[in-house]
Amino acid sequence: MSESNHDAAGPAAGYLFQPEKALLRLAKAPIGASVGVETGDDVVEKFDGEVTHSEQLKNTQIGQGNPFADRSVGLWKTLFIWTQKNAAKEENRALSRLILSTNRSLPNKCLARSLADAKDLGGIEEVILSLKDTGVNASDSIKTYVETVLQTNHEGLVDIVSRIRLDEGYENVDGIRGQTIGYLQLPSNVDSVTVYNSLLGWLSHTLKGLWDAGEAGWIESEAFANQKQAVIEEYRRQSFSARAARAISVTPAEQDSKRKDLFVQQLQVICADEDEIVDAIIEMVRESKETTRLYREGVITYQEFEERDERLHTRWKQIFRRNLRSGGPLPEEEVGYRIFDDATDHNESVGTIKPIDRYMTAGALHRLANDVDNQFRIGWHPKFKQLFLPTDSE
Repeated sequence: MSESNHDAAGPAAGYLFQPEKALLRLAKAPIGASVGVETGDDVVEKFDGEVTHSEQLKNTQIGQGNPFADRSVGLWKTLFIWTQKNAAKEENRALSRLILSTNRSLPNKCLARSLADAKDLGGIEEVILSLKDTGVNASDSIKTYVETVLQTNHEGLVDIVSRIRLDEGYENVDGIRGQTIGYLQLPSNVDSVTVYNSLLGWLSHTLKGLWDAGEAGWIESEAFANQKQAVIEEYRRQSFSARAARAISVTPAEQDSKRKDLFVQQLQVICADEDEIVDAIIEMVRESKETTRLYREGVITYQEFEERDERLHTRWKQIFRRNLRSGGPLPEEEVGYRIFDDATDHNESVGTIKPIDRYMTAGALHRLANDVDNQFRIGWHPKFKQLFLPTDSE
């Protein structure tokens, strides 16, 4: 049983290497490009209908050696595929890069590296001679590939060799993942590995869905950009929700500094007890600290906070008017307390994020009750304007 599992590791690793390289290709691709997996080559990038990059991937386990060795099936089959495509002229490939891509680091002296290093005509001619020498007395496993490659006209071979590049050395987990994360250009307030894993899962799932439907595995860069943004926003929502009230400390000195504030006076005139006043002070301080953090880290925009304040003001106004009408013979302090109780028994979202603790909503309401200059100012007592805003013109 263990032997069969080991045998499956190689093919499984090779399969997983494809979406990893496709994700890297998408992270690097310009808007308007598309990336295909198993669409002719292992990973292909197109822009404006033309192939810009074609990758043949070889993912090998430790101890398996050079997957693009001079007389390997991996190298000669890849060259065979490229010569066939070049001869068929299926697409305009004049500017495309042909990439030998592997997770291993290749030896300094090998044919694959020479092919990738050949840039000028002299170097290209030299490596073509090396190709022909290496193909002499080819083994049965590569003989058919070798014959087809070497029968390609000289101009075609020059063209192919001039476009070959080498992409290597992803042996450790940080190799391809680290490079991809670098190209993703993620904000500092998200966990890059979490975003990477989410995008890799999305890509793998999308490819499987396409293949199951009998469609080619093409992913548009715009779809990738949209998904990246969605993953970032989801991470931010989760990160924000994890910020529980108990994680934000409020010192006795901070509490004492708010004792004479207007929002405390508003609570006192509706006969809120001492515990309620302490709770209100703590809620206001926590909301202020969390707001500052979210601004600083760029999780939420100022506009989203202002829109939240406006919604709270609109809701308070409805509660205020309803309680004034239904108060009947109740003392004004009792009516005010009911307005306060109804308004703060609520959990208002900020943008697309819904806080898990009431301090973000209750604290915001106390802040609005504290600021006489705020366009969304509120109060609890039915006559709070006369009591606290004698010059108010409304």
